[in-house]
Amino acid sequence: MPRRNSSWSGKEIESLDALLESPTFQENSLYQLGSVTSKKTREVFSREKILPENRPLFADLWSQIDSTELIINYYELLHGKRKNPPREELLSRFAPDHAAALEEKAKSLSQFHYLKMRHLLVELRR
Repeated sequence: MPRRNSSWSGKEIESLDALLESPTFQENSLYQLGSVTSKKTREVFSREKILPENRPLFADLWSQIDSTELIINYYELLHGKRKNPPREELLSRFAPDHAAALEEKAKSLSQFHYLKMRHLLVELRR
């Protein structure tokens, strides 16, 4: 359908039959034989691979990431969004009283603040 408030008009859609009957049609133009689509591999970040002299620079960031993740995990566990408790590796980074304080904080979160914390976690990790 023509657009009412636009000067741009799209290309007319052709049927597959009309395309196949066209003398200028070549299947190679649709898919290049021999071309390989490159897959971009994502490197997994490891805290252990950081050089020892750079570790103090990231310590505050890592503690903020861990506490945010633990609060999110506790919230999801309390509201049935998750069945498994937080992983032991994450819990081992906190003292028991600090983990209990974060669990209490998770109890007082609203859905809005939970979603904001999830966005914050993504930004911190990025």
